[in-house]
Amino acid sequence: MERLTRAWRTLFDVRPGEIRRTVFMALYLLFVMFAYYILKAASESLFLNKFDIDKLPNLYILMAVFGGALAFAYSKAAARTSLHAAVTWTLFLSILCLIAIWSPLRRHDPATLYVFAVWCACSV
Repeated sequence: MERLTRAWRTLFDVRPGEIRRTVFMALYLLFVMFAYYILKAASESLFLNKFDIDKLPNLYILMAVFGGALAFAYSKAAARTSLHAAVTWTLFLSILCLIAIWSPLRRHDPATLYVFAVWCACSV
């Protein structure tokens, strides 16, 4: 058992005071990845359920344009503030956007489906 513990500490340099923070950060990343894969599948299936497959190139172009603009804006904002503030604001804004789009998404409005698909591609 001691050999396994030594190997674990060699692979992961987690000091005794950092265990709690490391576990919570790992859980945070796990749940972000869960949300990403669930929302990605949901947005693509809703989009393809409403539109034909020939509309996908338009969606991918929108994703690229808005993704590039969002990456530029986020990098500028993150450079001006602390990493903690950037991550916290991003998390809260993502939750607020998801709550705000929930009701219009249930009506399957074509514009809302485009917005949801682009948001899912850019938000996580």
